[in-house]
Amino acid sequence: MEDTKKPSGNNGLIITLVVLAVVAVGALAFISGKVADKQTVKVAGAPEVAEPAPETEVADQMPEITPGNPVVATLGDTEITRNDVIAYMRNLPVQVQQLPLDQIFPAALEQIINEKLVRINAEKVNLDNDPVVKKKLAAAKKEIVATVFLKNAIDSRVTEENLKKAYDAYVADLEEVEEAKAAHILVETKDEAVALIQQLEAGADFAELAQEQSKDIASAKKGGDIGYFAATEVVPEFAEASFAQEIGKHSFEPVKSQFGYHIILVEDRRTRPTPTLDELKPMLEGQIRQAALKDMFDEWRANADLAVYDINGQEIMPAAGEEEAAVE
Repeated sequence: MEDTKKPSGNNGLIITLVVLAVVAVGALAFISGKVADKQTVKVAGAPEVAEPAPETEVADQMPEITPGNPVVATLGDTEITRNDVIAYMRNLPVQVQQLPLDQIFPAALEQIINEKLVRINAEKVNLDNDPVVKKKLAAAKKEIVATVFLKNAIDSRVTEENLKKAYDAYVADLEEVEEAKAAHILVETKDEAVALIQQLEAGADFAELAQEQSKDIASAKKGGDIGYFAATEVVPEFAEASFAQEIGKHSFEPVKSQFGYHIILVEDRRTRPTPTLDELKPMLEGQIRQAALKDMFDEWRANADLAVYDINGQEIMPAAGEEEAAVE
């Protein structure tokens, strides 16, 4: 174990951890969330691209480590375990979590130690009646009350009735989408594709050839299967062949696209099923929360004695009630 008294390159990272952790915390954080698009676009034959790991999967990014939960530091009678550090890392901003493990783990451990040292020494000094402490506690209490109030107000709008209304409105706006289900084998040259088609005509198994020969790594692992897709979700050449071919048949001529040459096996065609309420629930909850927040602030601003001025002190928005009076 390194001597913690030695100069360390982790000092800058520890400062960064503190700053980013503070920036990441906000009273309105609970209302954040992505609203899913109505369609997910995928490109058949495109190279597989790894998605960023979710911030809650820090442990999955680690190299293989020994089983168990060893103690990684002690401070008096207090033990700090590996799981304590991992839990701390999971709450860090995503950009910090993506740092190499050999940087983030020691820095996170140092930060945990520093926080505990501050608490231990702060408890030795009776600051309960200190004016600064009282002022900060009062300010913190106001922030907590405001945060809980806002959360409760927004959560009260996320009812089953409102979810059902949002769901009905969403699906009513959906247009029917025709989909094809296909598998494919992607190769670089036309000659390679022709040779594979000849093997298929001689009785070779499509899935096995896809696993062995396809350059599309993601679908090759699944025997070439790319699932259901709309014509707008794949490159035009692939879509044209997939929606023209006979179901259950593979293409007898290579299909050229920007990615190479495809041999396509069409397995099914259908009208895209309507998504269920459970499937759309996270997205709809996010929409309801955003709408509730906007409605509440619109109402509060309309009923408040509010006037807003520009940088030179000139009024840029009528105070509440003045606009209505002017109209009358």
